[in-house]
Amino acid sequence: VARMALDTLALNPVAPEAPTFLTEKHFLRKHGAGAYYGQG
Repeated sequence: VARMALDTLALNPVAPEAPTFLTEKHFLRKHGAGAYYGQG
């Protein structure tokens, strides 16, 4: 997500911030109570 943000700002320095629900989704899928990132 951080790399995507950096690339976005390189293309458009005034790009809006990602919505909170999106950043929370990506964070909580790995660190939340119902984490499912990396489950194999």
